Amino acid sequence: MKTPLLLLLACIVLAVLPDRAAAAADKFHVVFLIAEREYGTAETLPAFARKHLHPQGVKTSFIFAQGSEGAARNRFGAFDPLKTADLLVISVRRRAPSQDQMAVLRKWVGAKKPIVALRTASHAFALRGDAAPPKGHLLWPTFDRDVLGAVYRGHYGGATAKGEPATRLFPGPGSGKHPVMQGVTLPPASGIQSHLYRSEELDKRASVLLLGKPAERDEKQPVAWTLIRDGHRVFYTSLGSREDMQMTAVQRLLRNAVYWAADRQVPIG
Repeated sequence: MKTPLLLLLACIVLAVLPDRAAAAADKFHVVFLIAEREYGTAETLPAFARKHLHPQGVKTSFIFAQGSEGAARNRFGAFDPLKTADLLVISVRRRAPSQDQMAVLRKWVGAKKPIVALRTASHAFALRGDAAPPKGHLLWPTFDRDVLGAVYRGHYGGATAKGEPATRLFPGPGSGKHPVMQGVTLPPASGIQSHLYRSEELDKRASVLLLGKPAERDEKQPVAWTLIRDGHRVFYTSLGSREDMQMTAVQRLLRNAVYWAADRQVPIG
């Protein structure tokens, strides 16, 4: 009597395992490429993933630089997670990946795979001035124009009055009913302490979701936008400091952007 029962149980297990394997293979996989020390994204982005992605069943992998000084700053962990990734999140500042790793990044872009980029990603692979990359490493100084759709020209600076934000935020002309703005509510007189980036020559196909105005100036700059070029989905925001990432609106914006860029339904609530 026991043998038929064991056979039955074995058949059930074998029938279930392929379904579970298929479900694992279909799991939404997001890879974070992080290499900057100014804004603490090596801490804030894993925390963001635990709070906003893991509860939705999203798989996440993290690739970090091996250090922030000397040769180690240009040595990243293995790019193997990108082989199975659905989306790449970039928070990198002035690094020069190895030739092989840069080839992987260019292949990702060439394949029109989705990207979400934060703040310093606008100058992720460009060194200051005419500095040359170490031997065996490469730069991509036009990554901002080629991928993000705008040209980074530094940022506004200067001291602000005590208690006043460095940048005021406003809804952009493309916000409307855009999926990335679902549930994103800017508090009255919303402002951030991060200095506003100059993002110029923005691609005409971009939808500007947020605008920023520097303290004591009248000009505005795009702060967050989506861009679809030839089917390639990209989201960029110049937000991303520790203080920014504490804002509910910014966390919601980034979570929505992850799903939008991957062309998936943005979760409600």
